[in-house]
Amino acid sequence: MKKIISIFILGMLLSCTSDGEQSNKSAEAEAIRLMKVPDKSTLSLSQVKKIVKYLDEKPEDSKYLKGEDISKKEPVVNSKNSAKTADYTMSDYMQIAPFPTNSADFGASVELSDWQTSVTRVKFQWTMLYNINGLFSVYSLENFEVYNLGPSTQYLTLYSIKSVYHGFSYMSGNSGPLSWTETNHNVVAGSEGAYFFVNGRISIPNGSSFQYGTNKYVNVSMMINTNGAYTNY
Repeated sequence: MKKIISIFILGMLLSCTSDGEQSNKSAEAEAIRLMKVPDKSTLSLSQVKKIVKYLDEKPEDSKYLKGEDISKKEPVVNSKNSAKTADYTMSDYMQIAPFPTNSADFGASVELSDWQTSVTRVKFQWTMLYNINGLFSVYSLENFEVYNLGPSTQYLTLYSIKSVYHGFSYMSGNSGPLSWTETNHNVVAGSEGAYFFVNGRISIPNGSSFQYGTNKYVNVSMMINTNGAYTNY
């Protein structure tokens, strides 16, 4: 009788282990599926949280993140309009696209303060939108408080997030008659990274305006170690 009970208990334990493994695989598959969605603005808050939670555990899988097709076009400076005295048409100014998701952002910057204390404050600027003629860009500024966890085996200093909040966004460069107004934002934070969603509108003098929305996932360790140029593995 005892032998039968022992076998029954063992079977239950194996069944629970199998169910747990299957559940983990399902959660992983769901997170990867969500990361491959081209336009993350279509995801619900709970879906974005699944991505952030998964990347806290497996940051190397940020390779599955994909941007919208329009963001694949690299910035190009129009040399014929490069002179300071050149005139630009409204069409020149309005050639705007989201910054390529998987490209190095050399317009980004990272500013650290209180770095010798247990909690380091970080100001992080990233490129949201760019004019494909190289005239101007729209940037977003985020604020972090992070813990320094020390060096890793990959020659990176590791950090974890204590708190994070959105600062503001702004237009910089030769934007001519255009102006930028932020309309809303959202931040979904985990322990290792955060997802930023920022929306706004670009207005022109005749009263018309055009809506733009961008988003970016930021692994805080990669962001700090590369001065913002790279934000995921």
